[in-house]
Amino acid sequence: MSDEEARQKFLRQLAQLAQSQNATGLDDFLGLTPGQMDRLLYHPLEEGCVVQWATTIDDTDVSDTPFMRAMDHLLGRLAKQEVKLTAKGNLPRALVRNSFGRTGRCFNSWG
Repeated sequence: MSDEEARQKFLRQLAQLAQSQNATGLDDFLGLTPGQMDRLLYHPLEEGCVVQWATTIDDTDVSDTPFMRAMDHLLGRLAKQEVKLTAKGNLPRALVRNSFGRTGRCFNSWG
């Protein structure tokens, strides 16, 4: 076997090893492969990503999601009454905290 043939064989074996490693889920990535993690970080929601937009959402999905319940409450309050914005143009902190505080402890860590 010539040096060039040996080199090509080595490169093929190295590529197979890399492909095998990249196709194996890792504990550090919660079972995702390096390739899946790359798509999740750098190409989110694109084809091939493990996270995709839902094609259908029913009312139960919305009512079961804490963030959506909070937004429903907040938008309902905004629809009922005029709200004075802060000097920076933000919603008043108390209004937002009240809306998101109703969703349970998952938002309690927000400052």
